[in-house]
Amino acid sequence: MLLNLRKGSIEDELSRFFEVLHDQPLAEMVTPSAFFQARKKLNPRALLGRNRPLLEGFQRHFSVRAR
Repeated sequence: MLLNLRKGSIEDELSRFFEVLHDQPLAEMVTPSAFFQARKKLNPRALLGRNRPLLEGFQRHFSVRAR
């Protein structure tokens, strides 16, 4: 969910995420505040490591335009 480009409110994204993950709405159990508190505990290096393959795949398929 963190790597997904958000298209709505945190509540909406949490709802969609748990519906897909568990095939039922569970977001009532996860408040936006709880989500942000948990996110603050993540190690930034872990996110960089997860993001690197996405960026490399993007760069392989799309050329970067010079300004």
